[in-house]
Amino acid sequence: MLDFSEFEKTGRKIIAKNLERYRKIVQENPGDVSNYEYYLLSLYNNKRIDEVFIECQKLLQLAPNDPYSYWIMGLVYTNRGHYQEGEKYLQKTLEVYPEFSHAMMDLGVNLLNQNRTEEGIILLHKYIELKPQDWRARYNLSLAYFQSLKNRDGYQEAKLAWRYHKSVGTFLFLVNAYDIFSKRWSSLAAIVIAIISIFVHNTYFLPLFVLAIRLCKVFSVN
Repeated sequence: MLDFSEFEKTGRKIIAKNLERYRKIVQENPGDVSNYEYYLLSLYNNKRIDEVFIECQKLLQLAPNDPYSYWIMGLVYTNRGHYQEGEKYLQKTLEVYPEFSHAMMDLGVNLLNQNRTEEGIILLHKYIELKPQDWRARYNLSLAYFQSLKNRDGYQEAKLAWRYHKSVGTFLFLVNAYDIFSKRWSSLAAIVIAIISIFVHNTYFLPLFVLAIRLCKVFSVN
């Protein structure tokens, strides 16, 4: 079975780049389940969706109830907006492999997309208990809280997403979280974030750009 700690260490991008390598390994050793699972991940990350469906079925014939086949099928259906079908496969993943934490988070996100917010929050909390520094889970939990109008909690999770993964995306998300949470002081709060981020973010352009936009908003005539 695929070693997920190695997957996290190796990274999705590296796995995606090695598609042909994994394809060759699978062709030469069709019974190698672990490399077959990497092959599925590589196909998925290269958006070769039609091939993913075919290869998942092949792996399930080779290794019935393989959790990674169910998981990837769940991801594909979820990302295509077929949430109920995706939920079915993600639930099956956790039935076969209850410790599969990534499937737990993905099922939580799936439920959020079905507006089953409280169920999604429960699953995301369970995942965060296992992996408290996963910024993606913090980001999705923040969205869930804002969706359920728990703005203070949403803002706190947005701060944690930024703390664990300082990037353009999490920075802009944090600025928006301030807007939602602070309301009255949103522009001033965003300016403070931008100023602070100038000193902690590797790229100065984005914080300065946001700072300029927010200054315009503050001093504009209503």
